[in-house]
Amino acid sequence: MAIRTIREEGDEILRKKSREVEKVDEKILELIEDMFDTMHKYNGVRAFCCTGSEYLKE
Repeated sequence: MAIRTIREEGDEILRKKSREVEKVDEKILELIEDMFDTMHKYNGVRAFCCTGSEYLKE
């Protein structure tokens, strides 16, 4: 899949409010796979959320 950009403290996107996931569809499943790929590439991360990957869903 894809490696996502990890946003760090101080990045303005982390202050944005996420929308609730109403339906788990292919796009959400792809995001989840991307998050796992990103964590594996960086040997795990302490905290990882959708907002931190530029995707505003919670």
